[in-house]
Amino acid sequence: MPLSHADLPGSVWLPDVGRGALSPGLEKWFQQQLATLSGGDKSRPLVFYCLPDCWMSWNATKRAASYGYTNVAWYPDGVDGWRAAGLPLATATALTPPEAPGVP
Repeated sequence: MPLSHADLPGSVWLPDVGRGALSPGLEKWFQQQLATLSGGDKSRPLVFYCLPDCWMSWNATKRAASYGYTNVAWYPDGVDGWRAAGLPLATATALTPPEAPGVP
């Protein structure tokens, strides 16, 4: 699991969903999380971010769009841009994907 860090308040940390290729289990988990977070509404706005120059959030954005989500956005400035704008941050807590170490 990635190390704890600051996040945008109210956001949800979905580790590893922006990697180049996802295992079938991780891809299914990501789809389930998106369905839950969107309330099943594929037109609900979803914003993906990470750190500047981190393309995993871009990949996650494209992946969500490929699943039929129609209102997705990428925030390329990520946490650092949020912080630089003087906006508040919160402690991030990652949701645990199915393939995390120690998870059956």
